[in-house]
Amino acid sequence: MNIKPSHVEKFKILYKETFKEEISDEEAFEQCLKLVLLIKATYIPISPTEKKRLKECYLGDLKK
Repeated sequence: MNIKPSHVEKFKILYKETFKEEISDEEAFEQCLKLVLLIKATYIPISPTEKKRLKECYLGDLKK
């Protein structure tokens, strides 16, 4: 898995904004890697048709 140093820095910024704590580069890399692996394991691609149907379903409720 190739996680760039710029991604680690962005992760550290997001972490600090969210949890009001700073973390080390090593901790940020580990957490970033875990997040990427979680997304990779759970992501299920959807077709453009299904995406459109879901948008209409959920965004349609907002218009009411």
